[in-house]
Amino acid sequence: MDDGSKNNCSYYLHTEGFTIEDVNFLRSLLLDKYNIKTALHIVREHPTIYISGYSRETFTSLILPYICDSMKYKLWIK
Repeated sequence: MDDGSKNNCSYYLHTEGFTIEDVNFLRSLLLDKYNIKTALHIVREHPTIYISGYSRETFTSLILPYICDSMKYKLWIK
């Protein structure tokens, strides 16, 4: 729950510890299974997943039941 953050309109998944191949596999899984659109961002030469603002609500509704109360500040929830 701690390896992510929100930005102005969406989310980042901090996947810097993974290979680009693994990150791209996760991105394709998110798109194919949940229709969550992502982009690959390179931060200090490490891969990070940016979740599109268009997919923000879908992603939020998918993970919200699993987020403990102390970490909900990281989500765009009403």
